Amino acid sequence: MLLPLAADPLAAAGCRSFDTTELPRLGGLDGGAWLSSSRVALTDVTEHRFLVYELDRETVEAVEPLAKGHDPQRVVDLTAVRDGFVMAGMYREEHRFLEGSTFLRLDPSLKPVTTYSWPQEWGDDIHSHDRDSGRPNMADEVEGMQDSFVAWTFFSDREGIMRFALPADDESTAVTPTGFWPAMPIEAHPRVPLFSSRLAATVGEDADAYALRVGDEGPFIQRLAGSGERLNVFPVWSGQMPDLPPVAAMEHYPQWWKAVENSSFPASIYAEGEHLYLLVRSAEEDGPRWDLHAVDPVADTLLHRVRLPTRAAHLSLVPGPEHWALVEGSSYFEDEMRRPKRLLLLDSRVIRNGEELSCS
Repeated sequence: MLLPLAADPLAAAGCRSFDTTELPRLGGLDGGAWLSSSRVALTDVTEHRFLVYELDRETVEAVEPLAKGHDPQRVVDLTAVRDGFVMAGMYREEHRFLEGSTFLRLDPSLKPVTTYSWPQEWGDDIHSHDRDSGRPNMADEVEGMQDSFVAWTFFSDREGIMRFALPADDESTAVTPTGFWPAMPIEAHPRVPLFSSRLAATVGEDADAYALRVGDEGPFIQRLAGSGERLNVFPVWSGQMPDLPPVAAMEHYPQWWKAVENSSFPASIYAEGEHLYLLVRSAEEDGPRWDLHAVDPVADTLLHRVRLPTRAAHLSLVPGPEHWALVEGSSYFEDEMRRPKRLLLLDSRVIRNGEELSCS
């Protein structure tokens, strides 16, 4: 049950806060998608399901992406394409996972209708990966457009961003790779990602896909087409990218998370409408400050900045044309799973116009 904490605060401050009996077990790194103007689905990666919040009726429903003829899947990420969704998942058998990614086409109710197959030259068995096969072991993020999607994929010997064209009709199952942009050395943290969102796709006449990248000279925005043009614009932020210690074993995690939580850095990239939004984390003594910087990627210009009404240690956002869902995550040192504390609903118009947000 979702319970509003205040009477219609969205109209006054652009933000609405909810109490909820059910949130994803892993906070701050969750994906999701808006199913309609009043329904948002958040991924619950540890429980292999979606949590669908019906905001008008103030309810939440757990939905597992299961259907006859489709293997059980570990939910990784969700994105809207055409008249449905694409889910990045991992094959699972009983209580263990196999290193093998799949992409499922879901209908508007999140029921699988198609398991997309890898290109024929990659072989038939999507759950078996030879070291030198060049086939993806895992995908941890996916972002969709009308007729294609991009995904962060990890290979046995390389990793990076791959773009796939969707089949021309809904009966076909083969996706076609149309582009690849390799990861840079500093980006190679597949098991403990620094960013909650590295991919974004705009809509409109100049719609395209973009990525938040980090090179030797620092972070930048890359257009995911052709050779990968870099945008010139990037918001000013204090500090440098955190110098993260290697994570070779579980005992190294506290050191890694301490470095992250004491650092300031561009944390994520999102898109809403024709514009991109860069989320920047600024570390402060009483908790991090979070700012959204609006970017016009066609004009290659910064538009405005919006300060988010939260001091959460970690957070993730799901943008939509009417609302943004914001999930606050705990500090690693409060809870190793960084479980969410609150679900906030932000007014998209306020963010779009660069106005002030506040939330009780």
